[in-house]
Amino acid sequence: MSIDNVVPYPSNQTPSNASQALMEHLFSLRSLPQQQHIDELASISLSIRSLDQLNQLAVLRDTAERQQLFEHFEASSWFVQEGGDYLYRPELLRSAPLTKVVLLLKETLTYRNWNDLLRLAHPHYLSQLLERLRDFSESKHTA
Repeated sequence: MSIDNVVPYPSNQTPSNASQALMEHLFSLRSLPQQQHIDELASISLSIRSLDQLNQLAVLRDTAERQQLFEHFEASSWFVQEGGDYLYRPELLRSAPLTKVVLLLKETLTYRNWNDLLRLAHPHYLSQLLERLRDFSESKHTA
């Protein structure tokens, strides 16, 4: 161990650009959305549950754009390389940190073709993503 308490860890693997981009966002406070924006999206996610998924996405996208929620998020490469795990295995969202939830929401809402995305994704992906977003709401909206 060196004087600055860093233990050298030899690794022959360097993190991918996507992993580095995600790490930068995970540890950047400016990347986190304002609490009132999380609360608003959580509330809206409950009020639009009776809509089909395409209409839910449209309402959420309009809200997120109005909030400028994704102003500091530029992680498309992360979504392509690593975000797919969440698309196919939405149970992973149960323990996802807020930054990943926001990245997934951003990439979902800005995806060029929602029909294609929904066809690829697990049927419960969107509902699980919104449920996890509600976990971060101060109001703790419940079903």
